[in-house]
Formats: sequence, structure tokens, C-alpha cells
Amino acid sequence: MKEPNTTKVGEKLNLTQSAVSASLSRLRWAFQDELFVRSGRAMIPTRRAEGLLQPVEEIIQRIESLIEEVRFEPERLQRHFTIATTDFLQQLMAGPIIAKIHPVAPHTRVIFTPIAPDSRDRLRSGHLDLLIAPFIGGFRKTAQVSFLALYSDHLVAAVWAGSEKYGNPISERQLLEATHLEFNPGMTGAWKSSTQTFLEERDIRLDSVAEFTTLTTLMYALRHSDVISIVPAKMVELLGEDAEVKALELPYDMPEFEVGLMWNSSFDNDPEHQWLRDMVEKATLPGAG
Repeated sequence: MKEPNTTKVGEKLNLTQSAVSASLSRLRWAFQDELFVRSGRAMIPTRRAEGLLQPVEEIIQRIESLIEEVRFEPERLQRHFTIATTDFLQQLMAGPIIAKIHPVAPHTRVIFTPIAPDSRDRLRSGHLDLLIAPFIGGFRKTAQVSFLALYSDHLVAAVWAGSEKYGNPISERQLLEATHLEFNPGMTGAWKSSTQTFLEERDIRLDSVAEFTTLTTLMYALRHSDVISIVPAKMVELLGEDAEVKALELPYDMPEFEVGLMWNSSFDNDPEHQWLRDMVEKATLPGAG
């Protein structure tokens, strides 16, 4: 309609003249009308084509509005986000996350919940916004789920700071002969801990005298004894001084593992969810943003 010449139309659409003619033929068949007829060197619209102009322009405008970038304004956001994680990671990250989110999105509410047997299913169904946990081996490679690493950690032997029984690094003999406290999230139906995975992969069996479903409680239970617990190094950094616990390096080649976010892939391009992930990442990495 705006360029009544197939050559000029082709130049604007980066198509050959024959491709434009072929497209026009398909339109004529679809509308059962000539649509454009030759008048001298120009193509003029039929009455049917003229009648189509306004509704076609409206359709194009609606399509353009659908693909325009959504303007996201956190200060107007009214949404609840649910984040499942361990007790330790809640203690480490909940405060910084709230400090990042609340000033810029005062009407947003974050619900922190422990990891439960149905957490993975709730993640896949979209009822859980984020899962924050250590990811060992192939755990993160799950269908319909995306992953973002936040930081790396490694396992250490945690002991009471007043104990002088063990060297640093602790010897393998001391480790195997010692009594241990075990973090066992499986008691609540959740998955295996990073320590359990590490020990099973190397077929290491320890003498466990007690099991805990929360890492924080376990740390304080180490005081005033020679028992040992294999825990993430960040755990000792966070609670070591208050719990009177120190870290000993293990007598093995200790690989690092990633602590990160997992979410339903359908949220990948959701601007509100993207913003949430950005806030969590910045809260985890001091000085970021």
C-alpha cells in the first residue's frame, strides 16, 4: 500500500522481486481477491485491499506491543517470592537478600522455607520461585530447571576450638578413628548433604554417634568434646567464633562444589523473576551492584 512497486517493496524487505511477487500471489489466494492491479508502472489497491488496511495495521500494532520490552518498576511490584534453602544458607543469605530487596521494592514479600521432600516438584510446577543449595555432581542437570552458581565452597573437618587432639590438616587415621556428628537432611525427606555425597563417592565410613537435620544445631553440639563433623568451610567462617569451632583441612584432595540458585526454566525471561535472581546474586556477592 505504501510502496506501489514490487521492486521498491523488495528493497525495503530485503527480498528479491520474484519473492515479493510470490508473497503477493499467496495473499491473493488467501483473500480471494487481486488486492493490487497494475496501472501503468504502479500497482494500485483494489477496494478489498483498501478495506484491509486499517484492521491489518491494528493487528501489526498489537503484535508490536506484545514484543516490546516490558518496563519493570520494582517500587510498584506487589508479589510474594518463595525461596527454599537450608538453615545455614538462610542464616548466611536471608538478611542480605532482604536488605537488597526491601528498599527498592517495599511491597514485595519474601517467604523463606526449609527444603522439603516436595521442593523439586514445587520448583518444576512453578510454586517455588528459587531453591538455594549446594549442588553436587549432576544434581542441577534436571529437565525444565535452570541454574546459576553463586559461590564455591569445600568441605572441612569442624572441631571444638579448644580441642588439641588433632593436627591441621587432620590425618586420615585420626579422621577414621574419631567419633562424628552427622548432618542428615534425609531424615526430613530432603536430598543427601554434600558431606554424605562426598563420603559415599569415596566409600569412606565414619563412626557417627549423632545425627542432626540442621547444620546450625550441629555446630553448637561440637563444643567441649573431641567429636568431629565434616561441614562446608563457609559454615565455620560464619559460626565458628560464636560456636567455638575451628576448621581443619581434610587429608584428601578436596574438590570445590557450587552453591547456587535453581528455578523453573519458564521463569527465565520473566522480568520480575530476573530481578529477584539479580538481587539474590548481588546479596551473595559483597560489592556487586
